[in-house]
Amino acid sequence: MSAALTRATIYHFRHELPVPIPTVMGPMTARPALLVRIEDTEGAQGWGEIWCNFPPDGDFHRARLASRLLPAALAGMTADTPDPFERILRRLHRLIIQ
Repeated sequence: MSAALTRATIYHFRHELPVPIPTVMGPMTARPALLVRIEDTEGAQGWGEIWCNFPPDGDFHRARLASRLLPAALAGMTADTPDPFERILRRLHRLIIQ
């Protein structure tokens, strides 16, 4: 059995653009990025990303949401947990349908 996941840290970066970039979803006024670092009890770590380019300023909401929900969504899981994505979806199902 592998070590339990103990920590999820969200890193929120945002670079305001001097000139908006036109996109099919509207002008992009900033380049946001949300990175996720997950660590287990043995110190192993992995990185991921949360897509946050739309809607404008949605990165602020997603950063708050991830920092509040990820710890509970990952509770009791290890790197060997079968079907981790499906398990997280089940745990967050009520929030997803809202």
